[in-house]
Amino acid sequence: MAIWQAWPPRQPFGWTSSRTCDPRRGASRTREVHPAARPSSSRLTKRHDEPMRMNVHSHEFQMSAAPDPAAERHARILDAAERCFVRSGFHRTTMQDVAAEAQMSAGNLYRYFPSKDAIVAGLSERDRQEVAADFNAVIGSDDFFGALETLGRKHFVVAPREKAVMLVEIWAESTRNPAVNSCCGAVDGVLRGLMLQIIERGKAAGHIPPSVEPDGAVRVLFTVADGLFKRKALDPDFDGERELAMALGVFRALFAGHIQTSHSPSGASQ
Repeated sequence: MAIWQAWPPRQPFGWTSSRTCDPRRGASRTREVHPAARPSSSRLTKRHDEPMRMNVHSHEFQMSAAPDPAAERHARILDAAERCFVRSGFHRTTMQDVAAEAQMSAGNLYRYFPSKDAIVAGLSERDRQEVAADFNAVIGSDDFFGALETLGRKHFVVAPREKAVMLVEIWAESTRNPAVNSCCGAVDGVLRGLMLQIIERGKAAGHIPPSVEPDGAVRVLFTVADGLFKRKALDPDFDGERELAMALGVFRALFAGHIQTSHSPSGASQ
């Protein structure tokens, strides 16, 4: 799902030690650190000039000890692109529009992102990092349904509608752009893995019966969540509290084993 998808947080284009989606290659890869992006002061050690990054396998964050102007500009570009995509849509937004919104020259923008596809990959990767952090915050919770409610409340009640609008824009672009679709799939895979961990912990703690099939449960959960993102983007009267309450009711039935998630062949006995 995208996204929750959708797709190195706030890093300049080209930094290393972070697994990212590269729309020019259609897959995640490790990037080399560009020498120009490093602080020139000899007093800064390598440890202190590294940006915040996340290992997608361990989901552990490492924090930088000093502000990084290049990373700040990278984040400013992504924030500007979000506003442009929400306001004008992906296809009507130009690189010049993003540069103007970010209050920088087009030439400076191209130093960080060579195309709109690269910006979408950066936005998607940033969202993946943020949502992965949300999942990690609740993954060890003893209250399974409380963890689900915490995740749902942040994204469907607290988050601004514009985030859902941008997500729908990315989904739409992924239907015709293989590079963006690849990034969506990479994000979806990470988030599904995190949700599977939460479900397995819930089963181990006795909150979920053994009969519940985790993969099928995740498919149902993400299908409902994707629908809520779409409704939030399209419905000006979207009531996050009401919609979340209904979704949690579905999830309680799902994780009580009352919703079938496995396919039964036609004519098979139930």
